[in-house]
Amino acid sequence: MRTCDQIIFDELAARRSVMLEEVGYLKIDSIPAKVTGNKTVSAPRNVVAYTPDMHAEARNVINILESEGIDYQQAREQYYGWLAEARKDNVITIQGAGVLKDDIFTPTPELEKILNPGSQAVVVKRKNTAWLWIVIIAALLVLIFFGYRSCNEDKKKKQAQTENVEKPAEPVMAPDTVSTNVQPEQQPADGQTDGNGLNYPLDGRYYVVAGVFDFPENADKLIEQLKRKFPDLTMEKFDYPGIRPGRTMVTVYSSTNPTETLNMRRQLAWSYDLHEYWIYPPLY
Repeated sequence: MRTCDQIIFDELAARRSVMLEEVGYLKIDSIPAKVTGNKTVSAPRNVVAYTPDMHAEARNVINILESEGIDYQQAREQYYGWLAEARKDNVITIQGAGVLKDDIFTPTPELEKILNPGSQAVVVKRKNTAWLWIVIIAALLVLIFFGYRSCNEDKKKKQAQTENVEKPAEPVMAPDTVSTNVQPEQQPADGQTDGNGLNYPLDGRYYVVAGVFDFPENADKLIEQLKRKFPDLTMEKFDYPGIRPGRTMVTVYSSTNPTETLNMRRQLAWSYDLHEYWIYPPLY
């Protein structure tokens, strides 16, 4: 079974973005060739960039662990255990991949070599500008070649996985537990109630979920506890739009802005150690 370090390394080496919960996103940016001095031209480069904002193409490390056969809760515990060891004094060390410090990611030589094979500064004659353009064009062709080959390999791998991997069975949930793996049912057109008078979350809004309960009285008890501890938050109760009917979802915050909702969940996790809170509908 791969570790979180290995998963992050493999995603970046394949030039794919990856999401680290409670940290942010690591993505691959391309820097074009440029003149760095009177006689030197740098080749195009791929760099790992950090962003706290949502990146639609990024895969969550926890979800990757799930795809390898680990239970969702175990995957979360494994990830947050790794994060606690990797993060020291606001510096996150990813073994084999690099270091994230002050929002700047520094890759290891091994990852740098994979992202930029054969990339190095080229010395050209100062008065012969034709060589400068030849070097730039050659470097661009090399980058296009490797990028095209990498895309084809990724496409073939995804097709093979789609053909050979069976769809996983729907997980069985214990009473009063929460899981982002539950697929929601089709919501009513108005985003709030259906013909049976059920109260669903509004379509287009994102909610920070505190819990999902089989018994409504348990949801009411949680709301009373949260009101005493967080009087400034807005507690709401909805019929959970999941596969199993009759469950009640308790939320503490909602917004039409997914970034604001993600920031609120992070604040609750960092300030109050509420790591089990999650976002509905999922952002990834």
